[in-house]
Amino acid sequence: MVIRDAAGVEQLICVSGAMGITSLDPHTGRRNWATGAFPLRTVGSPVYGGGLVIASCGQGGRYGVLQIAVDPSLGPETPRETRIRWSRKKVIPYVPTPVVHAGYLFEWTDQGLAACVDLKTGIDVWKRRIGGNFSGSPVCIDGKLYAISDAGDVVVIAASPRFRLLGRTPLDDPSRATPAVAHGRLYLRTYHRLTCVAARPSEATAENSR
Repeated sequence: MVIRDAAGVEQLICVSGAMGITSLDPHTGRRNWATGAFPLRTVGSPVYGGGLVIASCGQGGRYGVLQIAVDPSLGPETPRETRIRWSRKKVIPYVPTPVVHAGYLFEWTDQGLAACVDLKTGIDVWKRRIGGNFSGSPVCIDGKLYAISDAGDVVVIAASPRFRLLGRTPLDDPSRATPAVAHGRLYLRTYHRLTCVAARPSEATAENSR
């Protein structure tokens, strides 16, 4: 992903097991800085918010084991321990990518655990078991988080420091996809169908791709 840090400098952020979080100049490809290797594989994408880049690593058992938040605006000679602002080792997704919203980091793990984390400190605000397994990532729309479970249930929770489960709707078809959002519509992909949900229920359509 390309970010513009607190100093207004564009950086291309990459994540790998070999180099950890790495910053490149998007115009020249020159490396600006790197945190050093992660102990395990990286699958989920990094996210940026509140002046921090957050990324994690994990293993094939479908759980994350380490998540770090780094300040990308610090100079290239900054020591790793100074660049890392906080780290976490619990309730970390392996495949799904978290969401940054309104000063909080919202985690949604492969095993159906959700957490709200203070973006500045890395401290958990709440943790709840949603149920089900998840391969797709959540998306945030109007202060609500939407995710599709592997069984095909659309789960909605509030993107808020107070936990609220807002809904669960079965699509009756398995899914491994992240919801897509475009032009006021939510697209939900399952194994055999693509469902489009419009802002107004009367506009909702479903297309069977069999």
